[in-house]
Amino acid sequence: SLSATTVTVTVPNIEKDYVIINNSGGTATISSGGSTTVSIATGSKNYVIVDPSTTSVISAVPAASPGGTTNGVQYNNAGAFAGSTNFTFDGSNVQIGSQGDLRLGDSDNSNYVALQAPATISSNYTLTLPTADGTNGQSLVTNGSGTLSFAGPYATTGKAIAMAMVFG
Repeated sequence: SLSATTVTVTVPNIEKDYVIINNSGGTATISSGGSTTVSIATGSKNYVIVDPSTTSVISAVPAASPGGTTNGVQYNNAGAFAGSTNFTFDGSNVQIGSQGDLRLGDSDNSNYVALQAPATISSNYTLTLPTADGTNGQSLVTNGSGTLSFAGPYATTGKAIAMAMVFG
């Protein structure tokens, strides 16, 4: 146990990889003599790589498991691994739970288009998109079994004239 809160360890500035296990009781700062260092919290394990061409020390993926849940997608949360049971991937399917949005951003991510499930549904269903884009004036329709396609307008000119005559 050290009384210092931070311990600096200087390693030789040669191309080399280290496994650092910090049980010192304080933060270990690893340096190779340059301005780029890596800090390793007490109780942590890290792979550290020395790059002599830039006198840099680079931290690789921590030796410890990032944690999370089965099928949970890991993401960077302010420099630490995090995960959510509301966003999962099972190798084939991505699921966004708790009525989250699937957001498709524009070119600079300033705005997006979102898809969202209704608050309550009675059973699972899949909508299969068409294989190609429709033509001007067509609508997206379903066959009642989840297969979507493009179809022409249902009120053709002749039908529209007939409806106008009947309904005024």
